[in-house]
This record gives sequence, C-alpha cells and structure tokens, in this order.
Amino acid sequence: MKNWLSEPYVVELMRNALQSYGYKLHAERPMTAHGADIVGRHPRDRHDIFVECKGYPTGESEGAQRDNYFLAVLGQILLRMRQENAYYAIALPDHPFYTKRILRAEMRRARRWLGLWFFLVGRGGVVRRLTASGTAFQPYFPHQA
Repeated sequence: MKNWLSEPYVVELMRNALQSYGYKLHAERPMTAHGADIVGRHPRDRHDIFVECKGYPTGESEGAQRDNYFLAVLGQILLRMRQENAYYAIALPDHPFYTKRILRAEMRRARRWLGLWFFLVGRGGVVRRLTASGTAFQPYFPHQA
C-alpha cells in the first residue's frame, strides 16, 4: 500500500472517487508529465474537471516544504484555468496543516473568486470535498442511482 501522505496515493484515490461519481477520466499520466494530474468529463452533467494533486512532505524538511507544496499546487491549478464550463480542484492528503490553510479567510475568498474546489484524501481512503462556496468539508459520495 502506498504512503497515505504521498502524491501517488492522493492521485489514485481521487481517480477512484471521481470515477465512482460518474466522471470519465483521461488515461493516467506519468507524475513528470505537464498538465493537470487528473482530467475528466462528466457525461451527464457535461462539464470537465481538472485536478492538481500534491502529497505532504515527510522527513527533516517537512516544516519548510509544506508551505512550498501548498503554494506550488495553487500556482499549478491557476495555470490550468482556461476553460469556462469546468471545475478546477486541488487534492491533498487530509492533514491538519492543509485543512487549516484551506479554511483560512483569505483562502475562502480566493475559493469563491476562482470557483476552486478542494479535496482531502484520508488515510483510510475517505475523500472529503469543499466547494468554492462551501464553509466546511463534506464527504464525497458517488451519486446514488
């Protein structure tokens, strides 16, 4: 099993969650490829989704690197915002540092202005979503048929 804080784990669980929600995803890309980590289209709702994923740093440089990881993923998703009928999202491990950063007042305003979603992927595979106008993370369950 992959380390739950790692980017590959976040990508894998986000792909599973989005497919369960009905998204048809583009083929998985190498971690070094340019472009969004996850790209998909919802056939019924007819919108695209672009998701940038990032892990959480481990080891001696954790304190300094976690800010860099967060700012880097924000910059990456901003560079992808080219399409109007689309959702743009960031997926991160469900770590207290990320949760606090995302819920800060300035991020709340930025989420609304940009229409940006956040997903948190937990150690046990639970995925939670915060929509652009949301005030709290909610469990992300597939549509019930």
